[in-house]
Amino acid sequence: MAESSVGKELDDQFLQCPICIERFSNPKLLPKCGHIVCLTCLNGIVSQNYGRLKCPICRVDNSSFIRGKGVDGLPDSFTTNALIEFVENKKKEEASHFSGEPCGICGRSSVAYCTVCDQLQCQECQNRHIKKMVTKNHTMVPIEEYHSTPKDLPRPANCSHHSGHQVQMYCETCQVAVCMECILSEHQGGHHKHVSLKTAAEKKREKLADLVSSMNKKLPELQVASDTMGCIREDLIRERSALYKRVSARTSAILQEVKQYEQSLLQQIQDHYTGHLNALEKAITRFDDMVKQGDKITTIATELLWSDIDSLVFYLEKQHLSQLQEIVSQKTAIPTSTKKPIEFHSEPTHDLKLTDVIGTVRVKGSQSAQPVSSEEKTFRFQVGRFQTQTAVSSLFTKSSDESSLTYSNSRRKFQRTVVIDKFGKLSERRALQKPRGLSLTNDDSHFYVAAMGNDRILKYTLGGSYKSQMHIRSPFDVAAIKTLSSIDGNILLTDGTSLHRCNDAGETYFSEDYGQTSERHLVSDAKQHRTVVFWDLGSSRQKQEIDFEGDARFLTANSLNQIITADSSACKVMVYDGDSKQILYSFGSKGQGDGQFENPLGVATDADDNIFVCSKGRVQLFTNGGRFICRLDKPSDQLVHPVSICVTKRRPCKVIVTDEDEAGGGKIVIYKEIPA
Repeated sequence: MAESSVGKELDDQFLQCPICIERFSNPKLLPKCGHIVCLTCLNGIVSQNYGRLKCPICRVDNSSFIRGKGVDGLPDSFTTNALIEFVENKKKEEASHFSGEPCGICGRSSVAYCTVCDQLQCQECQNRHIKKMVTKNHTMVPIEEYHSTPKDLPRPANCSHHSGHQVQMYCETCQVAVCMECILSEHQGGHHKHVSLKTAAEKKREKLADLVSSMNKKLPELQVASDTMGCIREDLIRERSALYKRVSARTSAILQEVKQYEQSLLQQIQDHYTGHLNALEKAITRFDDMVKQGDKITTIATELLWSDIDSLVFYLEKQHLSQLQEIVSQKTAIPTSTKKPIEFHSEPTHDLKLTDVIGTVRVKGSQSAQPVSSEEKTFRFQVGRFQTQTAVSSLFTKSSDESSLTYSNSRRKFQRTVVIDKFGKLSERRALQKPRGLSLTNDDSHFYVAAMGNDRILKYTLGGSYKSQMHIRSPFDVAAIKTLSSIDGNILLTDGTSLHRCNDAGETYFSEDYGQTSERHLVSDAKQHRTVVFWDLGSSRQKQEIDFEGDARFLTANSLNQIITADSSACKVMVYDGDSKQILYSFGSKGQGDGQFENPLGVATDADDNIFVCSKGRVQLFTNGGRFICRLDKPSDQLVHPVSICVTKRRPCKVIVTDEDEAGGGKIVIYKEIPA
């Protein structure tokens, strides 16, 4: 049956979700912009955007409306649901006027229905049916009346116990319609009261008419109650929105005041020290000049004073006497500041309740200050170290609005572009042996590989072209760094026992017994199952440790100040907080399915903090929360055991993987992301 043009236009124009392009399922209204999206699609958007909800059509931020109940708390689109119901009813009405059912005798299109034979008949079969002696008294009804009778109601038909006999009577005792044969058999006797089917129907009609009349009187009352509750609901939504705005405005104002006060304190410190520092700079410059001049004159004077030529003494006196006297008479008092010393005073560990700063939500008219929620958050502040007991990590989550217009985690695809199994110049090419750690340069133009089996650190372009090498005995891992105290291109590397810092030529700046290094200045000791975070800031180096229960070989960090590593023994990935050094969560299990690992080793993150994991025979990609996204490699890539991995920060990204076989041979595989 063809669908009506009106129903089809409504379906195509107004009843399709803009995300899944399917008929709306549980449509939700975005309060801030008024656009409508399926509940399932909204859940997908929120999960991909770290709990934020931006309209997929106009990009307006509706995140404030999903706090508390989440996406389920958004208002339903009653208009859309009403349109869907209207279209479905139109389809049913059109179906009721269309027969399409064949004659039960010859198969042609039916025009009537025999209530005794329970059979649809065409015009020709109906004419023959009413002319036969045995069937001329059968009741025939038009096909329209047959279709207009609700399907769940019993139709006039043969007795269910006696084939070919039409029900004509009604047994009030048994409350069932019966035929004459039933009265003579199952329903005979004085205790069975029989009336005609018409009489029984009239009694039922009167009773049903009374109920219908009562219902018609009740419907307006129900409608008024529904309208009243709808008005109350709208008032509550407006009240809730106003409270959302007040809380957000209050929080923003406090944050702005804190920032302004911070700038004021910093400016006071700057103003206090500027004069004294400038005076010291001038004095240092003047004294340095005197030292240089004095050294020069002293050297000349020493030679001339002990010379056999007496006239040189007069020359010395004439040329340098005044300068010598000036330097000797120079006072060496150190300039002091006329201002009194200052210090910054704050309570070392002052607990400040957020309810005192921002406010509380409580029932109107309540005299007590007890908030609606009994959960009380505390903000711990200490100068020099910033600590918080609230979930503030979301404040530092990078927005992915711009990239989400082009890229989607659920549709990420990668393609192998380069495979490197040898190194060196064309005349001196050698097979790659035991490639381990990887690191990109700061500009993502080159990458380094720790070729443990070749006793070398190799440098390649991002396109896979060999550039240079340096000889290092058994290097395990490498990290290219750029710090305040070094020039561009400095390298951190380990040989399993010590940490070395050198340049491309292999010249070593320093060596320290720290363990094994990984990306982002992170150093891990695989033998002791201990991880050390390493920063190089000038001559100051700071070491911090995280204790691992399992076997951690490589690790990385992301923009959320989280440290990520893989436990090879437990076959899972662990995520730690960079400040507290406490584990936040872990994901994965042992196996060969999606989201499972066998001996996982290398880990890396991209610009959106998604996590790449190397394990036996595969490389997988996960969200920051541990949800499986995709597998990078294909079976045709024939990866044996990926060891380490690094990822460029710009999308579409490139991924470099080192792979090692059971014999110790290895290769470097470069993948590129294919934009969806």
